[in-house]
Amino acid sequence: MRCGTAWHKIDIPVLPCVTRVYLRKITYEVKRILLVDDESDVCFVLEKLLVENGFVVDSYENPTLALEKFKAYSYDLTRCPF
Repeated sequence: MRCGTAWHKIDIPVLPCVTRVYLRKITYEVKRILLVDDESDVCFVLEKLLVENGFVVDSYENPTLALEKFKAYSYDLTRCPF
């Protein structure tokens, strides 16, 4: 006695091999910058320039608020002329 065989077509998408090196090439880390200055014009101009160039910027005129953010987040660069 012979058993019947049923064939089913299954479409499996073929994905490119993703390696860590490949992921490093297509992704990048956004750099985070903390600006602290008592002059609002300086903060505004620097923040605008840096954001246009792809940075995430937190700017403060109050050093106490800036210190709280500094403790809460990890920054790649901090500018504080005090």
